[in-house]
Amino acid sequence: IELVFKLAELRPSLFEEMGYRHILVDEFQDTDLKQIELFNRMMDNTRFKSFMAVGDDSQSIFAFRHTSPEFMINFGEYFGRFTDFSLVENHRSNAATIAFANAVNDKAVSKVDKDLIATKPEGNAPEVKGYYSKKEEYESVAAQIAERWAAGERSIAFLASDKNELQSMASELTKLGVPSVLMNPIPFAKNSRVAALCSFYSAFCGRSTQGFVDYRNVLEGGALKNASAAELEEIAESGREEVAGMERSLKTFLDFAEALDEGQVDECYQEFLDKVKWCQDMDELNEFFSNFEIYGQDTCFKREGRYEGVALTTIHSAKGLEWDTTFLTLSHMDKTAY
Repeated sequence: IELVFKLAELRPSLFEEMGYRHILVDEFQDTDLKQIELFNRMMDNTRFKSFMAVGDDSQSIFAFRHTSPEFMINFGEYFGRFTDFSLVENHRSNAATIAFANAVNDKAVSKVDKDLIATKPEGNAPEVKGYYSKKEEYESVAAQIAERWAAGERSIAFLASDKNELQSMASELTKLGVPSVLMNPIPFAKNSRVAALCSFYSAFCGRSTQGFVDYRNVLEGGALKNASAAELEEIAESGREEVAGMERSLKTFLDFAEALDEGQVDECYQEFLDKVKWCQDMDELNEFFSNFEIYGQDTCFKREGRYEGVALTTIHSAKGLEWDTTFLTLSHMDKTAY
């Protein structure tokens, strides 16, 4: 955004030239002051007609990056006169859950006044339980989950504020013989097969030989961890000779790439491989890996669908998802600051 402002300084007619007519902003509660300034600059052109923002001040959870429900609560102070449409019908949760949510929202000091209206009939009401320690809480929740799991229930989730809490719950569930799945997004770059393929590509192009070692190590399930320097050097040279006798083509590379996960058991790697397969030739492949090295370190794979295990996810990553039974721990938020 700062670079856009700098561009506008160099070219004052920028937004007039672009001529935005209609601007629509979703998740407006996640907007910060710089973005609001940008919206106003975008609107400042002769062809502008309308600005629409959709959001919920109760879902403002990005304060750590300077967003605030204030911009939605006092919308007119930032954008002038506007027409307000309240979308208060909830089509996801039962009436008891909506009543509970309204009671929580009502405690906010600064807010847009609204009461959600449930369109679904009555159902199980949320239960609130208190514990004297996090250890006691986790043991109790794990025991409740284990009981439901033994009874055949499979749509169960545990929500927490960070990954450390999820790992603690995974340990408790393992003690009770209950499988679990971490649903949080995983950076592609941290997947061992993806990392090995990126390293192998460099070796495949003749830029290094380390990629041959990394490739073989993953292929053999980490067996080279205790290999000597001489053994590693021999593997690197063997890989170089093997590739030297082959055509350096897209098909050859993809054959190597697919061999890293022949059983197609690694969902993260398979999704990354799907992206690689969009390349039509070696030039596009080179551009793909060059871009991934520069921009792709934070791109993530996100698990979707159902898995054989209790879903463990952060509150943030759970947004928009559903389970029949959900446990939510708030002990991490039991702080004076909150």
